[in-house]
This record gives sequence, C-alpha cells and structure tokens, in this order.
Amino acid sequence: LVIAALCRGRVVRVPTGSLVRVLGTELVIPCNVSDYDGPSEQNFDWSFSSSGSSFVELASTWEAGFAAQLYRERLQRGEIALRRTANDAVELHIKNVQTSDEGHYKCSTPSTDATVQGNYEDTVQVKVLADALHLA
Repeated sequence: LVIAALCRGRVVRVPTGSLVRVLGTELVIPCNVSDYDGPSEQNFDWSFSSSGSSFVELASTWEAGFAAQLYRERLQRGEIALRRTANDAVELHIKNVQTSDEGHYKCSTPSTDATVQGNYEDTVQVKVLADALHLA
C-alpha cells in the first residue's frame, strides 16, 4: 500500500465547487491535466449530464464526430467551443447559457500513460440563474 501511495499519476482538474452563471451570459470551464506520460499535447473530451441523467458526449479536441446530435448544431454555430490554452489545458466555452445547460460537466483525457495511475476525469456542477439578483 505504501508503494502505491508514492506513485504519481495523471491528474485531471476542473474548478472545485459549483459554477453559477446568469441566463444568457457566457460560461467558461477550464480543464487541465498534469503528471502524464506520452505526447506533450494532450486531448480532452467533455461530457454533460443534466440532473440525474447519464453523461452525453459534448465536445472533443480529438474526435470531430464525438458530440451527440443534440449538441452538433451549437458546435457548428460556435455557441459551444473548445479553446486550447496550453498543451495540457483546454477551456469549454458556452455562449448564451440556457437553463438546459445546468448540470454536471465532465472533462476527461484519453490515456497516453504507460501505466494507469491517477484520475482521468473530473466533474464540475453548473447552476444557471434567471437573473443577477439571485447571485447575492
């Protein structure tokens, strides 16, 4: 057990806690990965789950056909986009946030490691409010 505790492994991170946005504003969720093997430029997949539902593919830096049909139009219009900020980091951008965007967003990285260690995904909850008065 001590040996396993000393081993480092891949760590995927999104912001901790819940993100709160007002209806119609932009949502940006950063995700990064550290302590990984393989190529310096890592790929990222984003999935979404509304309350209690299973995760649905949203966007990917690697696979163009990754997104579920529900999100393809929004991706084509640029309402949902991925922006790489570094070889090991990406941001998910959602313009004009709607109440249907409220839920859990999961960022994951495909394995390029020689051994599977650490975590390959992280999840953050997003809450959408009708107006800014509810932020206080």
